[in-house]
Amino acid sequence: MVTKMDLALTRPVNFIPHLTAPLEPGAFSTVWSPKSKSGAGFVAAVSVSIQRPRVCRYAKLRDLLVLCEVPSPSTQAVRAVLDPIHALDIRSMFAELEEAKRADILLEILQVLAEDGRLDVRDFTRAISTCSKLRAWQHACAVLRNMASGQVQPNEISFNATISACQRAQQWQQAIAVFQSMPETSVAANQVSFNAVISACREGACWQEAVALFNLMPATKLKADTISFSTTISACEKAKQWQLALALFGDMPRASVHANGIVFNSTISACEKGGKWQQALALLMSMYAAQLQADDISFNATISACEKGGQWQQASALLTAMAAAQVQADGISFNASISACEKGGQWQQALVLLQAMPVAKVKADEISFNATISACEKGGQWQQALALFMSMAFAKVQSDHISFNATISACEKGGHWQQALALLLSMPGASVRTDDISFNATISACQKGWQWQHALALFSFMPEESAQRDEISFSAAISACEKSGQWEQALALFRAIPEAMLRANQVSFNATISAYEKTMQWQQAFGLFWSMPESQVPASEVSFGASISACEKAAVWRQAVALLWSMPASKVQANEVSFNAAISACEKGVVGQ
Repeated sequence: MVTKMDLALTRPVNFIPHLTAPLEPGAFSTVWSPKSKSGAGFVAAVSVSIQRPRVCRYAKLRDLLVLCEVPSPSTQAVRAVLDPIHALDIRSMFAELEEAKRADILLEILQVLAEDGRLDVRDFTRAISTCSKLRAWQHACAVLRNMASGQVQPNEISFNATISACQRAQQWQQAIAVFQSMPETSVAANQVSFNAVISACREGACWQEAVALFNLMPATKLKADTISFSTTISACEKAKQWQLALALFGDMPRASVHANGIVFNSTISACEKGGKWQQALALLMSMYAAQLQADDISFNATISACEKGGQWQQASALLTAMAAAQVQADGISFNASISACEKGGQWQQALVLLQAMPVAKVKADEISFNATISACEKGGQWQQALALFMSMAFAKVQSDHISFNATISACEKGGHWQQALALLLSMPGASVRTDDISFNATISACQKGWQWQHALALFSFMPEESAQRDEISFSAAISACEKSGQWEQALALFRAIPEAMLRANQVSFNATISAYEKTMQWQQAFGLFWSMPESQVPASEVSFGASISACEKAAVWRQAVALLWSMPASKVQANEVSFNAAISACEKGVVGQ
């Protein structure tokens, strides 16, 4: 009995096994391969599309090319290919299977060959390495398990290759399991074994396990090398364990292990993630003392550490030092330096760095523009921020929600509500989703521009745009109503805060008290003021000033004076507004008597 398989070859070939002449494009042939002692075989009907000749590394492996096109070949089909082969080139076979990405066929072939006793430990190890390259960690583990069935004793190389296969596939638990099974087969772990399993733990973000394995090495009389230290430090760096990374780095001289550039970079990155710019800078300087050339990774990590530490001068100096060290600055270098200037309130320097990027042949991206726009926003330079935003299109840089929000905030701070509103309304057209920051900044801009109707309209529109209202949304809307004398709207918004599962903040209280004060409702203002401690909201100068002014307008001088004298107890310094309002209340109280 024979089995017929229609195979559409995806790889171009110019031959089929057992044929003496090449096939022409579109040719059709029937191939016979002996399959068992009973004479059964399999027939493959092959449709061939020839594009260019394909050279097989070993003539007897031509059948393997056909087999690789079968989705799930049976053991019998595999044996049919292998039975006529007596001097099999294992290495070439593995190379063919690796190119075909068929680790499943590899397992079938190994099983057949192992039963015939035609494999040794090197063949199994090559098979594990092939599975590792194919990211087939399950197959690699299966090959290791099958070594026993072939009466082949695995060695440390076999185990190390399997651990590396698990590491490549980010299967750290399996890597540890394979590592821990080594003593069961009387195989001692070596330096490579430890390094491979530590690397697997690093890829799996398991720094505790990586450190524990590293600390286990002396107990097994193994000396940690540069790779051991580098991998463990990198695991700590990924987990933001900068203290441990720095401690391991400090242990290297005592262990007579020299740190290389990778070790320095990992340790600097660990300090950067921990916000320790001094340590990062010291490590960068010590690289030259160790006669090591700092690269872009070294500089970028140190600049980022300075950025996080608010050291814009150091960040700018390091960016300049890169050119002196003949290290090419890239987008990361410039972006980190610009962000440092933004955090330091140095909008001019941020702008200079952005303009220097084309000169350095570095293309500015959305991060570069966003950081510079934010720097201008913080510096109150709304015109510069708006100009940078408009220039993004000319630079072929896509603006995102950060670009829009920073520019809207700049316009809000500059009191230009029209521009802020126009930017918000243009976001959907730019395929950029609005969020709570976009709305809050625009509402605040309308509040500053005495546009309470626009502010309320935007506030009411937020749920439709899936923008979450927060304390800032409410306080900005309340302030807009208060400023325009819409005390009923302000009060309604204030009362709606608890319904939105939010807590009123200081701005909301102050704006509502001011709304009461303007409408001469001193009792309501007085009561709301004294409810602030219950809401765990500290009173400010504005809170006291508005409450005293409310009492002053109603000529209730005793309450006004009581509020004035209570200010020191609340650790609030009385200002000119508070004193004047209290004095005016006393004057009105005397006249009234």
